[in-house]
Amino acid sequence: MDEIKVEIALEIIQLKIVHLLKNNKGKDKNTIRKELDTLIEEREKIYELDEEVIKKVYDVYLEEIKNNKED
Repeated sequence: MDEIKVEIALEIIQLKIVHLLKNNKGKDKNTIRKELDTLIEEREKIYELDEEVIKKVYDVYLEEIKNNKED
């Protein structure tokens, strides 16, 4: 696994976590907590070099981050 790709995936998921906490103040706390737990679990899987999760981060979360930045 390419070390740079892993580092970038970690940065992307961290941005996703920040976005979740920053922009979802109107949501139910339990819903936010579940989403946060999922992201934290996925972050741990990145550290374990889980290629499926890394691919998800690039394919899904990167696009979400890009779209939110344009708003």
